[in-house]
Amino acid sequence: MTTTKTEHTPGPWAAVDRGIKLGWIVEGDGLILAAVSGETPQERAANARLIAAAPELLAALHKCTPS
Repeated sequence: MTTTKTEHTPGPWAAVDRGIKLGWIVEGDGLILAAVSGETPQERAANARLIAAAPELLAALHKCTPS
């Protein structure tokens, strides 16, 4: 198995509701990382929170897998 190093904007990332014009976005390191879509406001919020958790989820995965 080969290992690749993925570089991304360092966490923490935050899900932020920017109101009607922008809706839910994900921010990190002072940047807008993603504009989030979904069928309902609740779905957009859930999607934004899941995306914002990505750096923490990746760190947890690295702890669970052998080097």
